[in-house]
Parts: sequence; C-alpha cells; structure tokens
Amino acid sequence: MNKNTRLLACTALLASLAIPAGFAAEAPAKAAIAPITLAKETTKQNTAAGRQYGSFVVKSKLDATTQSTDNLYATESNRDSDTSLRLSPTVTAASKWNKHALNSFATAEMERNLDNTDDDAQTYAFGADGRYDISRTNKLRAYGNYRKTAEDRGQPESFNSSAKPTLIHTAVAGGSWNMRMGQTETRLSTQVKDIDFENGYTSNGSLRNNNLRDRVESEGTVQVLQTLAPRQTAYVKLTTDHRNYDASESVARNNSGLATAIGFSSNWTPTLYSDVYVGTLNRDYSGNLEDVSNLNYGGSLIWDATQATQLSLNLDRSIEETTLSNSSGFLQTSFTVGGQHKLTDRMLLEAYGIFRSADYNSNTAAAARDDEYYTAQLGGTYFVSQNLNLKGQYLHTTRNSNATGGDYARNTVTLTAGLTF
Repeated sequence: MNKNTRLLACTALLASLAIPAGFAAEAPAKAAIAPITLAKETTKQNTAAGRQYGSFVVKSKLDATTQSTDNLYATESNRDSDTSLRLSPTVTAASKWNKHALNSFATAEMERNLDNTDDDAQTYAFGADGRYDISRTNKLRAYGNYRKTAEDRGQPESFNSSAKPTLIHTAVAGGSWNMRMGQTETRLSTQVKDIDFENGYTSNGSLRNNNLRDRVESEGTVQVLQTLAPRQTAYVKLTTDHRNYDASESVARNNSGLATAIGFSSNWTPTLYSDVYVGTLNRDYSGNLEDVSNLNYGGSLIWDATQATQLSLNLDRSIEETTLSNSSGFLQTSFTVGGQHKLTDRMLLEAYGIFRSADYNSNTAAAARDDEYYTAQLGGTYFVSQNLNLKGQYLHTTRNSNATGGDYARNTVTLTAGLTF
C-alpha cells in the first residue's frame, strides 16, 4: 500500500466514524465552545453597525496610521530607522438572512516611508464567503479570497539586499461541510492556496529570483467531535496536504504532510475554557531533502478572571515551508500568553508575550538553522464614539539565531485613527 493510499484509507476510516449506528432521541448536549475575546466584544459594542441596503449591512472603515521602527530591515548591525504613513480603506457587506449567509470584503493599504521610499508599498485584498443551511445541523460553507501583501524584511527567506520588499500574491479557495447527528459532529474541509512571489532586484540591478518559491498548497481535513457531557467535547482530527512547486529547480521541494491529533475541549465553568491535543506531524519530500517527523501537541486556555479582564494561553506546533538552501522545512513551536482588560466601557488595554522557535531540518548538521523569537506587545484602544477609535501599540521583537548575521532586535510604535461609517 503506497503513501497516498494509506492517507485515503485513514480519511475514509475517520469519515465512517462520523455516522453512528444510532443516537439518543433526546436533544443533544451542547458542545464546548471557545468564548468571544474581550477585544472583539468591546469593539462590537463600540462600533457603528453600518448601513442596511436591502438584506445586506454595509460597513465602511478608514484607518490612518503612522508607524516608527528602529530597525526597518531587521539587521544585526547598521540598523536603519524610519517612519511610515499608511492609509487603509475597507468595505464589508454581510447578509441579514434568517437562513444561509453571504459576506464579502475589500481592503487596500497605501504605505509611504519618510526616508526609505523604496520600501513604499501598495497592497490589497478582497474576497467572499457563504454558508448554505441544508438543515439546522447540516451546513455547507465556501470561501475565496485574493491578497497582495508585502513580505516582512525579517523573514529568513527574504532577500534583504533587494531594493524593494518582496510582494506576494496569494489566491485561496476552500469549503467545508459540518454535520451533526446526536452527540457526534463531523467536519470535512478542503482548501487550495496558490502563492506567487514577485522577483526582486538589488540596488545595482541584479535579479533576485523569487520564482523558485512559487507553489500551490492543497489540504483536506476530517475532524470528528463527540460531546461527552454538556460543554465537554472529545475529538480526533486528521489533515493531509500537498505542496507542489512551480519551478523545475524546486521540484525536489515538493512534499506531502500528515498531521494527526486527539484532543479534548471543555467549558469547565462559565468563565473558564480549555482545549488540549496531542498527535503526530509528518512531512515527506520527493527529492533528497530530509523528511520531517515530530510530536504534535498544543492547546489553549481562556479565563474570564472578571467581567473586565480576560487572560489566555496558547501553544501550537506545525511544520512550515522554507526555501533556504539545504533545509527541507522547519518545526515551529509557538507559545503565547496574553491579557485583555476593559479599563472603561470605551477603553481596552492589551498585553501579550510570545515565544516562537523555528528548528530547520537539514541533511547536514552544519546547515541546520535554529531561530528563537521573543516578542512583547502592549496596546490600547479608545473608542471616542461609535464612528471613531484611537489605537496605540508598542511591539518589541528579538531574534536569536545560530546563522551568521541572523540576530536582530526591533522596536516599533504604531498609532492609528479609525473611522467607521
């Protein structure tokens, strides 16, 4: 039995578990659900609802931002500071139907740097998603979006010597089918992502070939959830994916992955939610790059300490893509601790600490790269009115790396005024 056959067999087995032989006639117990974040709830309470046109509500937003950084190019030495001005309009439309749903959005951002004008960028995104309600317990969803973004200079794969930041075009399409029978819920989902990196040039006109990074990523997921008691849910999850590179020089990087997880989530009390899982991570490469295999684990904890304070923890693992020479991929482990506090009905404070490690897999120990990122984030939002909010954020990031010249530290201060109408 080859690898693809085994993956299909696993998927079929999980799907078969979703259809129980029978179930109790009484109303099913409610499954565990993560609470709404305090930031999202506060924003909703203090933001204009938009204008209704027929059966759709249209909301427009305009953000004006100034951002100052002391290390624009994320370099270990010869740090270059700069201040940028950004203007970002956004329009969303959401249906108000009793059954089914359809939403869409469009946004853009124009950035201008005061000193390093070569780093000016214009980015945008647009997309839509919809839900078709077959029944109260049987729903289909579909979505699609397109984004043009600018890659952060601190990415290891980014050419820091390029005169301009790397622009990335990403097209995504996907869908899901959620169905519930008694105490059992099954979630089937699929997604295809096409990623295209624009080529870059150095200040003297030399080509930086990013076509080697272009790829298509496709994945499918089966998740079966079993409600054991009110607000207590056990689940098993299986995800398979394929990553295929466009350039012939990068065919050796084509790979297939399999991630498994067994987990348990619970609303222990009305103010305490947790989710924990354990499983495996595997990725096989078609060329001579070394395969990656490791333990999969993670979880989250959300505690509403008071009506005005919410604390959270999150742990996550994944195998990420890289195009660094002699490296197949890297194992990313991230841990986040955060807090949100509503100082008044109109003022929200947030603080986060993030640790992230990136362990690059390589055929030779000398080529193995290990990065550690330490991030501290402090911020606040004041809702002047339903139509105006003011935001401030301080962000510090440090990267420690065993790669030559891979260390850097960066401080960033961001101020935003947002209009909603």
